[in-house]
Amino acid sequence: MTELIPLDLRAASQSPCLGCAAQCCTVLPVHSFELARWSDLDYARYLLNFARIELALLESGSWQVHYRAPCRHFDADRRRCRVHRQPEQPSVCRGYDAWNCAYRRIWSADGPPALRIDRGRLESWASLLQFDEQREIIVKPDFAALAAHLPALAPIDDPPVPSSAQLEARLRGEAGAPGPIRSWSALASPCAGCAAWCCTRLSFPRGPVNTAANLDHLGFCLGFDGVEAGLDRYAGWSLTLRTHCRHRVEAEGGAGRCGAYEAADRPKVCERYDGRACAYRARYATPAPRDFVRFDHRDFLQVAETFRFNGEGYAFAMPEIDDLHAIFGLHSPLSAAAEDPR
Repeated sequence: MTELIPLDLRAASQSPCLGCAAQCCTVLPVHSFELARWSDLDYARYLLNFARIELALLESGSWQVHYRAPCRHFDADRRRCRVHRQPEQPSVCRGYDAWNCAYRRIWSADGPPALRIDRGRLESWASLLQFDEQREIIVKPDFAALAAHLPALAPIDDPPVPSSAQLEARLRGEAGAPGPIRSWSALASPCAGCAAWCCTRLSFPRGPVNTAANLDHLGFCLGFDGVEAGLDRYAGWSLTLRTHCRHRVEAEGGAGRCGAYEAADRPKVCERYDGRACAYRARYATPAPRDFVRFDHRDFLQVAETFRFNGEGYAFAMPEIDDLHAIFGLHSPLSAAAEDPR
């Protein structure tokens, strides 16, 4: 537990950003969830298998998913924003309330109101749980005493953020090759020949992008390395993180495979995944899938200009999939191709 140092009024009135490590520029909150069942615990374990992912347990009982990567505007040497108070700076950053900083509460202390959780800490927390026969959690450790029970956080060793060959191909105007047509019998092994896209991406749903503030926040998220936005014809908006599971191994020919396929600690969420309805392959294996459009910060302004807002900042005109295909010059519907997921 970090020792608290009391501040007088003058010191408390100074900007809390002075001397801060700027976690707001290096950590992106991407998702929140509740952990009430064994299956929720399995999901948390699954998430922590991926590089650059960390969880936070809030005193309220909610869990947050955090992605560690620098914003492209971040000056790592000076720990400052390169576009501070400039037009390029997102409004969510310009209007941020530093005196009520959620980042500082999580990363500057190791206790209430939030605890950082890595794989070791999750297992320590899980060892204190009790379940009923329906696998509902009926006993959890007391939050106030939890910090003393948890082990120290493991040293952080984040790998470089991978690029995306498919996104780069789309930006160069390359259509990509359509995937093979398969028979019903071939679908008995739907993952055969796949490069294991499910092991190299994490995707989280977003609410509708229907206000200027929502759109500004989307631009803020895209400032972080390895983050892409996606619009699905049926499922709406999402954020995708380019990362990789620690169990992924390279198979013969460069294809990816699960190194824990037969292991007891393989997440059930992976075991139960239906490869016949795989959204990863359909979304990420080609530059231009028919029902999904993906883009990063380089396309954000072009996409943003397709929105129209009223005087209160609510959007009354928003782009559809076909609109984005048109502005990106993607006119041919493509099926998924199996290639290296980079």
